[in-house]
Amino acid sequence: MGEPGAHRPDAGECAGVPRVGAPAYTSCANLLAAFHSPFVRSARGPQPAVTSPSVSVAVGTLGGVSVLAALVDLVLPRRCIGCGSALGALCPACLPEGAPCRGAAGAWAAGVYEAAIRSALLAYKERGRRDLARPLGELLGRAVGCALAPGRSPPGRVVLASVPSARSASAARGGAHVLRLARHAARSNGVRVAPDALRLTRQVADSAGLSTDERARNLANAMTAAPAPPGLVAIIVDDIVTTGATLREARRAMVAAGWPVLGAAAVAATPRRGHSLSFPLASPATRTSVIKT
Repeated sequence: MGEPGAHRPDAGECAGVPRVGAPAYTSCANLLAAFHSPFVRSARGPQPAVTSPSVSVAVGTLGGVSVLAALVDLVLPRRCIGCGSALGALCPACLPEGAPCRGAAGAWAAGVYEAAIRSALLAYKERGRRDLARPLGELLGRAVGCALAPGRSPPGRVVLASVPSARSASAARGGAHVLRLARHAARSNGVRVAPDALRLTRQVADSAGLSTDERARNLANAMTAAPAPPGLVAIIVDDIVTTGATLREARRAMVAAGWPVLGAAAVAATPRRGHSLSFPLASPATRTSVIKT
């Protein structure tokens, strides 16, 4: 949903769809991040773009970014959320191993919602760990890459549509947290973001503790989508897929607005009692066909 504040679209965003406003900064880390962007822009000047008939992706040097990132690390050391090592916010050893899985609603997910990936998502969403946006967004990018199966659609025509959060949740989390992940996922796949393709039309309850049927009723007809610009197709993205109710409602709204929907992707998928996760891309030698609970 829209938030107050002016915004200059990021490179790689789809200009034909309205976007969320600038987030509110609520912590020391966020204030440093707010300082970071204008500093780097003024130091580097306007950034060039690689432009084709179907996609525009920003290109720039990393000199200013790396210097300021080092200063941020000096003030706020980034320890791995999983093991506490000094190898980054989410170190390579704590990343999910193996091929992405498929969860509810056919969504691709980079891993199972457990261990370090669960800790990272909770810290990012609920405890203001904005430094986790990049590693989690890159994990989302793995799942998006699976949805972008070769031959299904030219990558330049695809946009990522992030599921919307309630206004209160966005305010508590310093902005649209799924949209931040979507930007990283888009960059790693050479596609664009449609920032406000989806929005909520009414208040919905927190889904924690709700059953599958209750989640579906809670979200029924709760979303609407902006009209589809000609020639674009969407992949719907979320942070966690549990029952699939959010993704199904998002798909319903987008299809009703004329969007072709290529698929859905999430950072992690939660196995639920009576349901399973499949691993269709795992090698035959290492494949676990399903996880059941």
